[in-house]
Amino acid sequence: MKAVIYISSLSRGGAERVVTTLAAQLKKECGITVLTDTVNASEYEESDFERANLNYVVYPDVVRRMLHKFLYLKKLKKEVKRLSPDVVISFSIESGMRMKQALGKSSVKQIISVRSNPTVDYTTAKEKESIIKKLSDTDGFVFQTKDQRDFFGKEIAERSTIILNPIAPEFMEEHLRDKIEKRVVTAGRLTKSKDHPMLLRAYDLAAEELPDYEFVIYGDGQLRSEMEKLHATLQHKDRIILYGECENVREKIKNASVFVMSSKNEGLPNALMEAMALGLPVVSTDCPCGGPALLIENDKNGKLTPVGDEKAMAKAITELCKNRQKAEELGKEAGKIKERCNDKRIAKQWMGYLEQVVNR
Repeated sequence: MKAVIYISSLSRGGAERVVTTLAAQLKKECGITVLTDTVNASEYEESDFERANLNYVVYPDVVRRMLHKFLYLKKLKKEVKRLSPDVVISFSIESGMRMKQALGKSSVKQIISVRSNPTVDYTTAKEKESIIKKLSDTDGFVFQTKDQRDFFGKEIAERSTIILNPIAPEFMEEHLRDKIEKRVVTAGRLTKSKDHPMLLRAYDLAAEELPDYEFVIYGDGQLRSEMEKLHATLQHKDRIILYGECENVREKIKNASVFVMSSKNEGLPNALMEAMALGLPVVSTDCPCGGPALLIENDKNGKLTPVGDEKAMAKAITELCKNRQKAEELGKEAGKIKERCNDKRIAKQWMGYLEQVVNR
């Protein structure tokens, strides 16, 4: 079997990390090519899987943009024809719609991997009805959570499967937590969905109870200036650190006391899965579309708190920092995610579904 994974770029993000990890495993089972629109300056390091790139350019003026889109779709179709796959996997609904436009009535099977929260992307009944209609003739779908799948209704659900994200190999290495540092950490891009402003307020509350701890946010993004302004108003700002972009997140977080995630919505958060794989005690918002709740059983392998509730977040952080025995028990249970989501196991699930779709 030959497969193409289509994604906009391999820039540092959740879907991109899944693609690089998955492609590295799938190449052992089938012919695999990762097809991207652009090459980004800040990308994950590639494995030795094949990659093709379309060099897509977005023009500012409407006429040139429309003409270029038309030419781009022709180029996309030509490239897929050259690669001659049995199946194309588009990593997002937007990428899937472009691929459907480009291929038209091609015999190549098409799968869309849904990565985001559809209730946020399609907020009205009309938008929901429209996207379901547009996707109605797609051959298959891979969802991350049951809530994602249920949004699209029975007809699409019957042609779909749910597959969790593979954990990147560097987070699968055994790690002995014998030098626990008095740091509470998170990692992720500074975007609205991550709700880092709430986390800063939660950090400030927790810092009141934990005078010898520091609190760190690893990551950068479009909300950097807003975050800096809020940070300047915090009572305990000297112990609350906006670290910025971080090349080796694993080394930075592996000995932290607690890992937190404050998102308003998520698909299946890689950063949370990676922290759990390292055996860190974790606290996460119980956000839609159900990713954290799929990973965390409350008070067994982590803690779930309500979305937007900085007091509940601060309370959970404080409890785990003060009760280290409880924290490490939760972290040990969290580490079992490696059995559930190792890259070989997840690639096997993908191969099974690809064969199912291709052979229909």
